[in-house]
Amino acid sequence: MNEDIEIVARLLAIGVNTVIAAVFLAVHPRRIGAWLMALLAVSVVGYLWLSGPWNATEVPAALRGAVGAWTALIPFLVWVIARMHLEDGFRPGWIWIPGLFVAWLAVWLIDHSGEWQTALRDGVRIAGLGALIDVARRALQGRPDDLVALRRGLRLTFAAASVGITAVVLAVELILSDAVARAPLEPIAAVAILVMSTLSAMVLLRPRGELFVNQTISTRPHKTVAGDASAPDEDAELARRIEAHAAAGELFKPELSITALATELGAPEYRLRRAINRHLGYRNFPAFLNHYRIEEARRRFADPANDRLPILTIAMDLGYGSVGPFNRAFRELTGQTPSAFRRQIASRRSADS
Repeated sequence: MNEDIEIVARLLAIGVNTVIAAVFLAVHPRRIGAWLMALLAVSVVGYLWLSGPWNATEVPAALRGAVGAWTALIPFLVWVIARMHLEDGFRPGWIWIPGLFVAWLAVWLIDHSGEWQTALRDGVRIAGLGALIDVARRALQGRPDDLVALRRGLRLTFAAASVGITAVVLAVELILSDAVARAPLEPIAAVAILVMSTLSAMVLLRPRGELFVNQTISTRPHKTVAGDASAPDEDAELARRIEAHAAAGELFKPELSITALATELGAPEYRLRRAINRHLGYRNFPAFLNHYRIEEARRRFADPANDRLPILTIAMDLGYGSVGPFNRAFRELTGQTPSAFRRQIASRRSADS
């Protein structure tokens, strides 16, 4: 009975992941994210087939070894994809595709390394666990500043669940290396993978762009078009109050949090998040703060009266605790360091005079 349940769960999960891979490649054939998602889905299919209760001995050993080596990359694919979806500034390039195949070749060679095979394979599994722990850490750390409501709500559910299931599978393989000892847990793992695959399909294949769009930070953020049904009218007034608050210099307070800003404006935090995201166009709170702070920094650097004012002083006046975060934010938004920007302004003044 348990074996029948396992077989049905595995076949259904194989079907779901096949659909995910096909849809992503059909709809977005030129996007790296679609290829990574398709590779992850195909990897899950490979794992389900390779670890199933059916007799796979008739399949050539070379093919089984190649598929087994590829499934070892699942945690690292989860790490890349999770970061791509949860971090606006993380945009993997096409170099990741050949890089993954190089990693697959390395794992395949490990599986043919003789007496070192077990130790090296366990090292790969431990590295995979480390990657998944890092995903969980990033999901938890980024949640307070996330302004995308759907993505924020799913950080602890979708990301943590996918990481958790993969981590459990890896941990079981590390602790119970013998297939016979793992047999009682296989039906549970198969059902868990089916549930996670189905939830992933429901989320990933929904026509919602706000969750997985990597938005480049800009000094001219997108604003919601008037009449957009996704942005309630009640938030428009709050967005205007936010901008007035920013114009008054109220965003330059050190360690300003979104909770503190909501208290200052007398608005519920969820409405503040929604207004900043949908009306002002920001996907995370630090990007929102940096926009106004760096704009003010540029204005101060352009003022001749501030020529002798140290960069650190300006940074701290604008709410930064040290010059490091200020320099990184300034470079990200302007493409220059504060020192280079200040020299450029001075050169223009000299040329004009």
